[in-house]
Amino acid sequence: MDNTSALAEGQPSSLYFVQSQIFNNSRNTTALKTIIAPSFVASPELRGTLTILWSCIITLIACIYTALHLNVPGETGKFKALATKGKWVLIGLIAPEVVLYLACSQFLEARRLANELNRIALERGEEKLANNSAFDIKYGFFVVMGGLEISAKDIVRSTWRDSPRGTLGSGSLRLTPNGVLQLASLGYFVPVPRSKIDDKSKADVVQKCLVMMQVVWMATQCIVRKVYGLPLSLLEVHTMVHVFCALLMYLFWMEKPLDMHDPEVVNSEEYEDIVALMIQEQFHDKESDEIIIYPKSHNVRTRPPAIKWIHSSNAEKLYVTAENGKVKAVKYVPMEIDQKQPTMLLNVGEALDCGVSLVSRMSSFEREEFRERVVRQGYEYLSTDDRERWELKIWYSEPTLPSCELQRPDITRLERVVAAIERIDGPVHKAELLHPEHREPRFAKEHYHESFSRSAGNIQYTGESQMDPEDIVMFIFNSKVLLVLLLALPAVYGGIHFIVSNFDFPSPLERFLWRIAAIDIVATMPVFFALTWIGHFLSGCFGEDDEGDCLCSVSYKFPGHVLLFGYILCRLYIVIESFVSLRYLPIGVFWTPSWIQMIPHI
Repeated sequence: MDNTSALAEGQPSSLYFVQSQIFNNSRNTTALKTIIAPSFVASPELRGTLTILWSCIITLIACIYTALHLNVPGETGKFKALATKGKWVLIGLIAPEVVLYLACSQFLEARRLANELNRIALERGEEKLANNSAFDIKYGFFVVMGGLEISAKDIVRSTWRDSPRGTLGSGSLRLTPNGVLQLASLGYFVPVPRSKIDDKSKADVVQKCLVMMQVVWMATQCIVRKVYGLPLSLLEVHTMVHVFCALLMYLFWMEKPLDMHDPEVVNSEEYEDIVALMIQEQFHDKESDEIIIYPKSHNVRTRPPAIKWIHSSNAEKLYVTAENGKVKAVKYVPMEIDQKQPTMLLNVGEALDCGVSLVSRMSSFEREEFRERVVRQGYEYLSTDDRERWELKIWYSEPTLPSCELQRPDITRLERVVAAIERIDGPVHKAELLHPEHREPRFAKEHYHESFSRSAGNIQYTGESQMDPEDIVMFIFNSKVLLVLLLALPAVYGGIHFIVSNFDFPSPLERFLWRIAAIDIVATMPVFFALTWIGHFLSGCFGEDDEGDCLCSVSYKFPGHVLLFGYILCRLYIVIESFVSLRYLPIGVFWTPSWIQMIPHI
């Protein structure tokens, strides 16, 4: 049997005619131009390695790229935005469950915000807002992605030119869902018309339809091949797992605006004092521990006594005294700031016109730790009398009094903070701390400390920029949805890849490593969380050492890092081996029914 007859076996006559004529006249350009083909020629039933490779690559990238609905960026340059999306496409290729979790968590947060806002609107008699669906899930997504921005340049000290928009350094901040809910609970709603949100979104229906056509073709091809009993390549199975994840992302992000680069700037003049309090509690919470507010009384006779130290229980106070032991009244100092003198120094016993002053807030625990730390150094070299005198001196020594260097934005912010407190609690009649309890923000239940995002990125956070891994794990334990997702998604991903480990592999070693990688992906998260929980429990039992760490804490954090490092290596191996395995495939992988090729695809 010659080559043309072998090629023609089992194929439509029109395709056989064209293939045989091309084969017989491959070097006869005249024949190739003059011999007319039948009116319809079926698609070939063979595909090549590059056909499989490029169809999978295009499907992977197209699905993930169009499924990604990123947050409003801090840097709006075209190349920067493209680089950010490229980075997330790469994350989606290596760890699709990370992006899927992001989509799911944002969906739940957007739905929670919409429900809470409508509830608050009804409670405050704003039926018009609730009945007109001003706060639907699209609005919730708009807030979650950083769509609401508040300018704070007049109350934030010296902004940095290179800081991304939406961060404290830039002088503009993005409201979080908690911030929007806090304003709403005080009667200040921030509605944005749905038409304006749609105008800012760059959603392209045609683009999504083209990608869905590619996805339908890819899924149909894989299903038909299984029905026909034809083998699949590892890369095709790997691609379908990512396609499934991308479809779930589409569902979760269906109402989220796409590629929105410009947030809505909120006019906050009506509640600028509340905004200042939010900023003070979130970004200056440590300084707020030493702030005390006095009544605004400039009359010498009615001025309150100046407090220089107060115990964390608020029961013990020390007052500023003169040389004769008489308690001094607080001294109100004028604001003397200009271009020649851009700062002023505020000391204990002095107050701004708004009543803001400073006070030491050292707790008894910290004082006791200070005493023990000093006594240990050189204690053994002292005589008995010296030891007693030294201990008494340290134990009863007065705390170091704070002082604060203020610039004009600081003073403006503190004045508005006092105005906000008086709006909420009424006028200040006696000296009171900004933080009623030591190290606890004022109105903590209202989430003043989570009102703005710090990152202006896709993984936003409201807490400290450097979080302890143990705190992150505890946060995951307390979030059932997050815990289930982080356990279930890797289990499904690794389980599917383990099931296909009976496919043909280029070598037994590669099959063995594939199975090890799949098992590791399934088991790492449960083992990591179990190990962390046990270590955290033991750390609580044995306490911390002088450095702030427990030996048990160190013992479980090291294997935890090893587990995560191995997890990353296994994920990379699965991705790389999916492509590398194309060099060793059974011939059935390259045969495909001709009608499948008729479905539009790239």
